[in-house]
Amino acid sequence: MEVSAKTGENVENLFLTVLATVTNLTEVKILCLSHNNLTELPTRANMLTNLRVLILSHNKLTQLPESVVELIHLICLYVDNNRLSSLPASMKRLKNLQELDLRNNKLKRICKEDISDLKRLTKLSVEGNPLTLEVIRSLLELRAKNPGRINIDVAGEH
Repeated sequence: MEVSAKTGENVENLFLTVLATVTNLTEVKILCLSHNNLTELPTRANMLTNLRVLILSHNKLTQLPESVVELIHLICLYVDNNRLSSLPASMKRLKNLQELDLRNNKLKRICKEDISDLKRLTKLSVEGNPLTLEVIRSLLELRAKNPGRINIDVAGEH
């Protein structure tokens, strides 16, 4: 099957073909769909009930698909270099999330409360977003209140 990373052509079909070849969807732990010009997640992605790592980097997502927050076993979610302008409030459902990469999107606001509800989160990367000073300040306060628990990268810190 021919798939175009440039246009995103046949990505959905490839995804469905791969799913059809996997006898037990719970076996899939890592899914990389980066560099595919995706504007949305393939519709059956929420069937990957035990997915641990989801990589959606370098696509054209303008919002985080609701099916992502159904993947409650995710520990790493990479959606850097997309076009996200907001995050759903239902992000709180990702209770096992340890790493969230949101670099280089169009986020102006991130709700500190939603992030603090992710009790296992140890790394949050938001560098390259047009965040307001107030949001950056609130994220830094969150990091200060949780020393050693969470590393928040707001300006290329490592």
